Amino acid sequence: MELTVKDDKTLLLERRIRHLENELELTRREKEEATQKYFEFYSQLEDLVKERTADLHRAHIALEEKNQSLQDALGLVEKANATRSGFLANVSHELRTPLNAILGFAQILAEEKNKENSASLAYIGHIIKSANNLSALIDDLIALSKLEAGVMALEEKEVRLHQIFNSCWKGIGKRLQDRNIIFDKIIPKENPLLYIDLHHIRRILFHLFDNAIRYTENGRIMFEVKIGPIRKERTNLTFVIVDNGSGIPAGLLKNIRAYFKKASSATNTNYEGLGIGLVLCRLIAGEMGGHLDIQSIEGQGTEVSLHLKDIKILQKDEKNISGEKHEESTHPLCNSFMVIDDTEQNITLLRHYYEGKGIKVLGATSVKKGLALARKTRPDLILMDINMPEIDGFEGLKMFKSIKEFEQVPVIAFSASNDAMHVEKARQAGFDDYLLKPVDFPVLTGMLQQYSNHDTGDVSKESNEESVPDLKMFPGLAELRDRFEKHIHSPVLSEIKETLVRIEELTHHYNRPELEKWYERMSNAVEQFDMGFLNKQFHLLTDKNGK
Repeated sequence: MELTVKDDKTLLLERRIRHLENELELTRREKEEATQKYFEFYSQLEDLVKERTADLHRAHIALEEKNQSLQDALGLVEKANATRSGFLANVSHELRTPLNAILGFAQILAEEKNKENSASLAYIGHIIKSANNLSALIDDLIALSKLEAGVMALEEKEVRLHQIFNSCWKGIGKRLQDRNIIFDKIIPKENPLLYIDLHHIRRILFHLFDNAIRYTENGRIMFEVKIGPIRKERTNLTFVIVDNGSGIPAGLLKNIRAYFKKASSATNTNYEGLGIGLVLCRLIAGEMGGHLDIQSIEGQGTEVSLHLKDIKILQKDEKNISGEKHEESTHPLCNSFMVIDDTEQNITLLRHYYEGKGIKVLGATSVKKGLALARKTRPDLILMDINMPEIDGFEGLKMFKSIKEFEQVPVIAFSASNDAMHVEKARQAGFDDYLLKPVDFPVLTGMLQQYSNHDTGDVSKESNEESVPDLKMFPGLAELRDRFEKHIHSPVLSEIKETLVRIEELTHHYNRPELEKWYERMSNAVEQFDMGFLNKQFHLLTDKNGK
């Protein structure tokens, strides 16, 4: 009996052991299956990582190839822009060279032609007008090309507000008179010193005045300048030109942005040339961070506003600078000057014009010839073309300045390019001034006067005692005697300019011709930095009109 019970316990234990063994075997098999699945998943993941890594590598290579392609394309664009800029400069030079001869010789004919032959003078006048129009059109086309290419540079500099209008008046005054137009202007008394691009503002205003005058006859044009509030030494400017002329047709006004857009009627030639000017004005205004507004009603007139934002003010205000045109200075010119230009016509033109005025004009078609001739003749001034074969004007300037005897001789750059970058490059190179082709004889004459080495004390009429106003006749002027005496001992140009502003006010107050002429001579002397003339005038004022 006891044995049977023991056997049953043994059997039960054996069964439990076998059951546990079976469970262990099952667990082992599950572990093996899990391990196998793990390695299978790991292998798949490894393959997937390798595949993704290969994809990333291929994408990286493709991105590098695209970047290289973009760099190559950018290089081509930069090269194209450089080529385009060079092309524009060459086109400008090639077009202006014959224009220089046409316009220059026509001006000479206009001066020399018998005044009784009115028909010939009229024909010459038409030639000059057409040449000027062609020159302006070339400027506009080149400016448009530069704007499209993104290579137009702004040249910001210090400019008085009133100077903006004064610089435009020379070109519009006579035209207003010829077309019997009443002209009104509203300009603030304040004359702040601005940091702005005068050249491009003047270009816009010239076009706007040109359109207003062209389509107005026996009418009225009003010009207004508005200054916005000054915040942190910056302000907004608005220039408004209003005319009561023929106006712009509604259809043309809608399409004014299109290049060379004309009125739809073939017989309506009254609006010829309107499109490119306004398009150019819009583009330049946008380049300057401003915009142009045009309101017009056909048959009633047009109002155009140029808005410029965030203009820097360097000095908030100054008294009015006169808008009247000064008489040309009577300071003597130089005895001789040299023209170095590879175009013989330019030399002939200048020689013909100035030798009739007693000035010897020397000519050379290359820098080497100019150097050789200058050593023999010692000119007072050198006018050098920038764009010449073999040795250009920049290298020519270095060659001249490297020779001691020519270190102090003024050298003026002579070029067909009015691009701001070229002008700045010439200044940085060391040129004393910059003359644009076609040559403007009054401008060149002013340069010859400015850089003349003559002593004006002996030959200039302004140095005579009789040219000094009698302070007894002008009590207000006599009150400035202390300032005159101070300028003798301390000739600071900025202080002399302040004195000149006060003299201008007194000139308008007394309204006497002799005082006006004397003021103009003093003003010209300040503009030309003729300190010798100014010093002598102040001496004469204090000596002749003692305290």
